[in-house]
Amino acid sequence: MCAGAFGLGGRSLYSRPLPASSPKLRAVRRLLRAEPFAVAAFVLGVVLAPWPLVGVWGYESSLVCAPVLSILGLMDAVRAVGRVRAAPDAAPWEALATRSVVGPGLTCLALAAGLGTAFLWQRVCDPAGGLALLAMGAGLSCVAGWWTGALCAVATRSRRRAVALAVGAVLASTAVALLRLYRDPAVFAFDPYWGYFAGAIYDEHVEVGPTFVAYRIYNALAIGAGIVLALLLTDPRTLTLRRPRRSRRTVLLSVLFAALAGRTIHLAATADMRGFHASLRTLERALPRTLRTEHFVLHFAPQTATHREIEALAAEHEFAYAEIARRVGAEPKGPIHSFVFPDAGTKRAVMGAGRVEVAPPWRRHLYLHHKPFPQASLLHELAHAFESAIGDPLFGLSLRGGLPNMGLVEGVATAMADPVVDDLSIHEQAAVLRRLGKLPPLGRILGTGFWTVAGRHAYTAAGSFAAFVAEHYSDAALVALYRAGGDTEAVLGVSLDAVEAEWHALLDRQVIPDEVLEAQRARFAVRSIFERPCAHRLARLYGEITRARARGEEDEVFEGLETACNLEPFEPRHRLALAEEYAAVGEVGRAVEVYAALAEDGAVPSVRRAEAYEGLALVHVGAGAFEDAKRAIEAARELPVPSAWRRRLELVHRAVTEPTLRDLVLRYLRRFDRREDGISLLAGRIAAAAAIGRTSAGRALGPYLEGRQLANAAVHDLAHDALHRAGAVFDEDPAALSADFSRALYELDAATALAAGDLDGATASLERLEALLPPTDGARRWLARWRSRIEAHRRLRTGEIRSPG
Repeated sequence: MCAGAFGLGGRSLYSRPLPASSPKLRAVRRLLRAEPFAVAAFVLGVVLAPWPLVGVWGYESSLVCAPVLSILGLMDAVRAVGRVRAAPDAAPWEALATRSVVGPGLTCLALAAGLGTAFLWQRVCDPAGGLALLAMGAGLSCVAGWWTGALCAVATRSRRRAVALAVGAVLASTAVALLRLYRDPAVFAFDPYWGYFAGAIYDEHVEVGPTFVAYRIYNALAIGAGIVLALLLTDPRTLTLRRPRRSRRTVLLSVLFAALAGRTIHLAATADMRGFHASLRTLERALPRTLRTEHFVLHFAPQTATHREIEALAAEHEFAYAEIARRVGAEPKGPIHSFVFPDAGTKRAVMGAGRVEVAPPWRRHLYLHHKPFPQASLLHELAHAFESAIGDPLFGLSLRGGLPNMGLVEGVATAMADPVVDDLSIHEQAAVLRRLGKLPPLGRILGTGFWTVAGRHAYTAAGSFAAFVAEHYSDAALVALYRAGGDTEAVLGVSLDAVEAEWHALLDRQVIPDEVLEAQRARFAVRSIFERPCAHRLARLYGEITRARARGEEDEVFEGLETACNLEPFEPRHRLALAEEYAAVGEVGRAVEVYAALAEDGAVPSVRRAEAYEGLALVHVGAGAFEDAKRAIEAARELPVPSAWRRRLELVHRAVTEPTLRDLVLRYLRRFDRREDGISLLAGRIAAAAAIGRTSAGRALGPYLEGRQLANAAVHDLAHDALHRAGAVFDEDPAALSADFSRALYELDAATALAAGDLDGATASLERLEALLPPTDGARRWLARWRSRIEAHRRLRTGEIRSPG
């Protein structure tokens, strides 16, 4: 049908008579005859233009349009070969070379023009970067499609067969890319006809990097090899296949083909080493050490934080396995491979996901990066591996009508993890969302619409709903609902609306004090990527800012931060970053101006206002204005903020109000020092904390801060010793630490003691902590989970965990 419609066989659509009374209609008719594919690309751009992200120049529009332009390009090429063959007096290959530039060029310009109409009703934040992504993605995909069509047309006399062969090549390439995404540990994909798929939607940093450029060079080499082969095997006057003749030209072409084909094959064989793909071998090179347990193979790098705590982490994996298996009632097949990268940057470079941790259910792999022990995301990601035992047989997903129910895929994992944040259970967190008017409708998140909601909102809502089903009905009912793709009437016997009403009633019964609601406002102020048109631009911009700062180019740093403030004026974190940079370079007046404006803005969430007051206080301290600093930090402490922020503000308050601690606390905070790297910052903070501990006012605070820094470095035995010293002082003098710091002391000591293998010490810290926890459902759940954790470690760390391999 397509071939006939575009004049590739049969009667062309554009040969039908059009009214010729108007010069404009005649011009349109000539355009449709001459460049139907460019017209189609323009229409595609106009259709997409009203839609967020996919309607503006950039990554998403390139991803959507690339396969379409590949097809349009190959059809244009097939038509061009037919026309060249019909004009035997022309120089065929020169004509094709010219058309290979003109055809895709016009098609891509038409697409860009169509998408350019988005300027009428959307904000286009990064025209230059967006055009670069569009050119590298959809543009070069059109070129790849064009030459695929041309070579297929040269290989056969039938236009229909040529189109079928070329489309088959596109589909085959797509199938290979999808197979790799299914089989191999990569969340990204490069493809000649799709361009670049970056992977996890919540990783916003997408740009034309060196790997993408290298991949397109690889595509060009493959196309070049195909062209040279066609030159060898065709009659240059008729473009028909023939046996190569013995001549100097044949020898030269043969040598050139061998060189191009050999280089292409070599690049294809080493794709994982060049970043075009990631295989299991790629991950094993990055994480060469392994430790095997009953249910896991843990992969890690030697001489890293993960290596230092590997036995405790292995026991934590087995604890998480037992917790989820008990609730799910089914287990995944075979050992689960857990890849723990040293940091998010390494993980991004190796397999594509940066700050996002992933665990495709069908693969039964966990891709994590190091976090403070115990790994906070382990239960959630492991639950995805268990979904392979309860979901569809191919992907392990919750499917309905062939489409994944992402609300249940992520909701079940979140419910199994039962996350507690700021002493709030998953239901209390969802109740906060409901009070703030940001709880998404259940019908929206139980399906593909899940990704259109801000991640924090979607995961919280889906997790609370899944937990409600498990608690109100049973764990077995939740598993059955997952298998049924969310069909509540078939599984629960009630409609989705009725279940949603019951769930909302549960949320409405949660007691959420006003101060807690305000303290959580900043956490849920995040927007979906579809509601942030400048998200990709900002991600790249902060990368440029970091590089400019490393080069000492302060003008570029300030220019970038001011651009960020203009792109998202509603986001206070950009202005906070700008104020901090002013303070770092000694522009006290401008720092005070920005901090003060934020601190006094009642529309800004309380946590961000507290952060602004904190920065203002530190700037005043540095300038010797101690009374101004005191007023600022006291104003900050009056705002409702989570406990971690209360500790931070208390520390700054002590620096402001206690002269004996002032310099030492400022040395510990090191807030505006741009000369620090990670090692010097850690060493400086440990030294400052030790000095604080030698003062009479900081006898307990200093060891606590020292233990905090050592725990961050995964030196758990030394951290446990430091925290034990802080606890001893606190036992003698309960006034030595505030309620927030004493609670944090025992929380951290339980974790470090467990990681260091002191299970009795972890139990003792947990017992001390119980009296300090607030009477919230979240705190109760957290304490119960920790008791189970310690008992599980006590059973597991008695020789069952085998040695590293």
